[in-house]
Amino acid sequence: VLAAMPDAPQAARLLEVLRAKEKDFMTLLPLIRCLRNPGLRERHWAEISRRTGLAFHNHRKDMETLTLSALLQMKVFPHLRTLQEISEKASEELALEKVLTRMQMEWRNVSLEFVRPPSSGGGATEPPLLDLAAAENVTALLEPHITRTHYLKTSQNVRGLESEVLKWELKLLTIRDILTEVVECQHGWLSLTAVFRQGRLGQQDQRFLAADKQWRKTAEGLAKAKLVLTIAG
Repeated sequence: VLAAMPDAPQAARLLEVLRAKEKDFMTLLPLIRCLRNPGLRERHWAEISRRTGLAFHNHRKDMETLTLSALLQMKVFPHLRTLQEISEKASEELALEKVLTRMQMEWRNVSLEFVRPPSSGGGATEPPLLDLAAAENVTALLEPHITRTHYLKTSQNVRGLESEVLKWELKLLTIRDILTEVVECQHGWLSLTAVFRQGRLGQQDQRFLAADKQWRKTAEGLAKAKLVLTIAG
């Protein structure tokens, strides 16, 4: 086809130039993939600079300056294997980060449900009571998330996220502990209240009244906070 064209020699030369440029680009493609990895965080760029001895930090504030031309001037290509290693690690950490973020999002609107029973015969306002069926639903969500978080914590790729994962694990364990304590305390309060109203506590009345006051304050606070993550602090 080219031979039939009047300017075939020029077209052939242009085709050769385009092929050469394509070859050069394909050579650079692994480098581009490494540095365009969405999983790269500040810690990874710091590691890249440390291990390659190249001043990537000069481009971190304005990534538009990190062009192919700039990379070639920095003579970064000989460090491709190091870049690929760090980029692969960043991808693995990003996968863990997504799991963690997804769990946190699932808990964002999880709440404890409370019901307020009718006032007692004396007209006193009853404290709100935790809905035990709703609490069981929270527990059902909690246990697999604790297991999943433990998996994240023990992953060999968690190092960059370790602080966040440990904080999240503590949050979940705190939720579990609070649920357990609230259910037990509520059960104990209900039992003692029934005995107290029958006048059978005797000398223990004052101790019960002090505990009753504290429980009412706690229950009101829990019902007001409602969101599990807020309650866990």
